[in-house]
Amino acid sequence: MNLDTTFLQRFAEHAQVSEPTVVQRQDVPEAIRRVSAMARPDYVDLFTVAARGAVEKSPERWARAAVEDTAGLGGQFVWRVACGLRLESRPAPDRVGGWKVADRGDRWLRLEAVSWFMTAHLVVMVDDEQVSVATFIHYDRLVGGVIWPTLAVAHRALMPGLLRGTAARIRRLRHAQLRRSPAAARRRSDAERSNAIMSAHENVDLVREMFRAIEGRNAALARSRRPRGGVPLAAVAAVRRGGAAAACGRSIVGRYLAAAATDRG
Repeated sequence: MNLDTTFLQRFAEHAQVSEPTVVQRQDVPEAIRRVSAMARPDYVDLFTVAARGAVEKSPERWARAAVEDTAGLGGQFVWRVACGLRLESRPAPDRVGGWKVADRGDRWLRLEAVSWFMTAHLVVMVDDEQVSVATFIHYDRLVGGVIWPTLAVAHRALMPGLLRGTAARIRRLRHAQLRRSPAAARRRSDAERSNAIMSAHENVDLVREMFRAIEGRNAALARSRRPRGGVPLAAVAAVRRGGAAAACGRSIVGRYLAAAATDRG
C-alpha cells in the first residue's frame, strides 16, 4: 500500500469519526419545556447535535444557520406549503426565516409560527458541547391530528441531516473567522518568517560547503604546483548575494569543482 492510499484511508476514517453526532432524545428536559411556553403540546420531539464550543455562537446565530442557511428554500416549501405555516416574507430583526422570534435567553431562543390547523414552537438551546432543537406542536383543529403525524415522519427523518449540516456550517464559519483574525495573521507571518529563515540557513550551508570545496581545491592546486588558479572569490560573493548573479556564480564554482574532480582523477 503506497503512502497516498494510506493517507486517504486515514482521512476518510477521521472524517467518519468527526461527523457530528445527532441523537433524538425521548426525554425532554424541563428547562426546554418551560421556555417552550406551550402548556398543552400535542406533539414534542427533541434532537441534539454534538458541537464543540457551541456557546461561541449565539442561539440566534445557530437558528439562522439552521432555518435560513441549511434548510433554505426546501425548508420554506415544507413549512409554507406542506405545513401551511404563515411565515413573514420580508427579512426583519425579529424574524428567522419568516418565523417570529417570540422570546430568548442567554442560551436559548424560541421561534413561533401558526397555520390554519396548528401552532408550532421551535426551541433552540445551546450548551457547552451540544445544541438542542425541540419542536412543540399544538393542534388548533381536529384535522391537525390527522395531518401532522404524517408530516412528522418526514420531519424526524430530515432533522439529523439538518443539524449535521448546520453544525458543519457553523464550524466553517468559525474557521473562516480564525483565518481572518489578527492572531491568525501573526501566525501566518511567523510561519512565513520561519520559512524564510530556514531558506536563508540552507543558502548559508550551501555557501559554506562551496567554501570548503574551494579551499580543498586551492590547497590541492598549491600542493601540485599546477598553473591553474583557485576559484575566484567574486564567484562566491555572487552566490552569497543571490538573484541573477548567483546563477552565474554557481556556474563558475561548479566548473572549478568539476576541474577539481578531474584533477583528483
